Amino acid sequence: VPVSNESAKSARRAYRSAVTGMDRKLGRLMKELKYLGLENNTAIVLMGDHGWSLGEHGMWHKMTNFEETTRVPLVVSAPWLYTSNSPRRSSAIVELVDVLPTIADLAGLTLPDSETFDGKVFVSVLSGETQKSRTEALSCYPRRVKNMSEMWKGNDVIHTDRTLFTHMGYTIR
Repeated sequence: VPVSNESAKSARRAYRSAVTGMDRKLGRLMKELKYLGLENNTAIVLMGDHGWSLGEHGMWHKMTNFEETTRVPLVVSAPWLYTSNSPRRSSAIVELVDVLPTIADLAGLTLPDSETFDGKVFVSVLSGETQKSRTEALSCYPRRVKNMSEMWKGNDVIHTDRTLFTHMGYTIR
């Protein structure tokens, strides 16, 4: 559904405002860690959910498998790992399921053997020891098509029983 230029500007402004607000809160957290003397032995993991389309591909929501909505922000700080070889930015592929085992590893914890964890630890990427931890990342998003002649209309799945899903979209990077 097309939106007016004014609505588009307003939506983009609101999105950027939310990002700015989070950035300020993170700054306050970092300042407090420094004040408490904890900045060198505290791991910080900042991640977000999938992105929101702000008009890309004519879409104004977050329920697609396009690149813009499957990529997420992920920032990890573990100061004790950093050396001159440590990347400040990486193009390594990781998935959000990798965050839990990575945090456990950073904290020196062992995950229970009685449970299954799909994630892979990416501490070696953070330390600069390796350049990648995965070769691919999978994303999927379901649809519920009610009318095959208008497949794009009213096909969202929010708060919908999974048995009513009619299609599943997959992407792999």
